[in-house]
Amino acid sequence: MVTDGIAILKVGPALTYGLREALFSLSMMEKELVPEEKRANFIETLDAVMLDYESAV
Repeated sequence: MVTDGIAILKVGPALTYGLREALFSLSMMEKELVPEEKRANFIETLDAVMLDYESAV
């Protein structure tokens, strides 16, 4: 890729980190602003899915 003139090779990790931080921040805002029965519970759901996947592998 460098020989083809592509200067930025590590966009993926930075983009993934930025997306995770944004989603977690939105989830924290949701906990402050949205009633409990209407929350998506993103962080808890993500954690449960990751643990299920880990035990399946």
